[in-house]
Amino acid sequence: MISYSQNLEDVILWRALKDIKNGFYVDVGAAWPEEHSVTKTFYDNGWKGINVEPNVRHYNRLVSERERDINLQMAVGERAGNLEMTIFSDTGLSTLVPEIADIHSQNGFNRETVTVPVITLLELLEANLPAHQPIHFLKIDVEGLEEQVIKSCDWERFRPWIVVVEATLPLSQAESYEGWDHILISSGYILAYVDGLNRFYLASEHSELLPKLKYPPNVFDEYVLSKQMKLEAKLHGHQQEIKELNQEISTLQSNLAVAEQSSEDFHRRLRDIYSSTSWKITKPIRFIKRFFFEKTSRQQLIIRIKVFIRKIILRCISIISKNQEISLLSKRLLNRFPIIKQRLIRMQKSSFSSLSHYQSDSMSIRASQIYQDIKQAVENNKKDK
Repeated sequence: MISYSQNLEDVILWRALKDIKNGFYVDVGAAWPEEHSVTKTFYDNGWKGINVEPNVRHYNRLVSERERDINLQMAVGERAGNLEMTIFSDTGLSTLVPEIADIHSQNGFNRETVTVPVITLLELLEANLPAHQPIHFLKIDVEGLEEQVIKSCDWERFRPWIVVVEATLPLSQAESYEGWDHILISSGYILAYVDGLNRFYLASEHSELLPKLKYPPNVFDEYVLSKQMKLEAKLHGHQQEIKELNQEISTLQSNLAVAEQSSEDFHRRLRDIYSSTSWKITKPIRFIKRFFFEKTSRQQLIIRIKVFIRKIILRCISIISKNQEISLLSKRLLNRFPIIKQRLIRMQKSSFSSLSHYQSDSMSIRASQIYQDIKQAVENNKKDK
C-alpha cells in the first residue's frame, strides 16, 4: 500500500480494514485530499465517505479530486451556528480555538479570520450519511476542538467501527485527551492503539479486529511512503532524461565520426588532384586565368606583374647558378653593372624569394600579399623580442 498520512495512521487502518470492499469513512478536519490524508489510500481502493473541511482552499481541492465523496465546507462543534475561525492557509492548523491560533501566530504563521458555519457531528451524520451505511472509520483532527466534536455525537446511534482522534495539542507532544477519552470508553469503545499523536478506539462489537490494531506499522504491512514514491518517480524521470541525453551524445559522436571521415576523404581526394598529371599540365592555364581574367584594381595588377617578373628573374638566377660556366660568365658581366648586381642580390635575399617557395598554385595574388604581410609581422615581432 501507499501511505499518505502524517503518522502512518492509514497503515494501521488498512491493516484492520483492507478486506472490506467499498467501505465508508468520515473525516472531520480532512485538510488536503492527498498530503497528510488518512483517507487517500482508501479512496484509491474504491472507498468513499464524508470530508469536512472549513478551509476554502482545501475544500476546493477536495471537490476537485474527490468526486465520489461528500465534501462539506464547515466546522464541527458542540453547538450549531456560526463562529469566527482562524485560517492558516496551506497548513492543517486552522482552528476555532483563539488561544491555539495565537500560539501559531507567535510561531510565524500568517493568519486570517473568517466566519464559518458550525454543525454538530450528530446533525452532520443525520443529514449526510446514507441510510443503513456503516461507518468503518471516523477520523477527528480539529486542532484543539476534539472534545466538543466527540460530545456532539450520539454514540449509541452511530457506531463507527474505529475512531481515530488526535490526542495531543497542536504541534506538540502534550497529551490532551483527558476531557473526552472517558466519553468513548463509556460508550463501548476499547482503546486499541496509541501512536504518539493519535488514539485509536475500536467499537466493542468489532473486537475481532483488536489483534490487527496491536502493533505499530512494520515490515509485514508492506507499505511505501507517498513522498518516497514521488522521489523515486522524479529520480526515474531524471534517469530517463540522462538516458536520452546519452543517446543524443552518441548520435552526435556518430555524426562527428562520419563528418571527420568525410573530411578526410575530401582532403585525400584534394591531394590526389593536386598531385595528378592533369593538374600540373593545366597549371599555366590557371595562372593565366588568375593573372589576366580576375577582376583586380590597378594596384593589385602592379603587384601581380612585380611578383611575376620577380619569379622569372629568380627562376633564371636559379638555372644560371646550376651551370658553373654560365654562372662565372654572368658574374663577370654583372661586375660591369654594379647597380643591377646589387638589386639582383637584394631581390634574391628578399622575402619575395621565400614567398615563391610557399605560394601554392591555388593561392591568389591577394592571398599571397596577405601571407607576406603576416610573415613580415611575425619577423618584426621576433626582432622586438
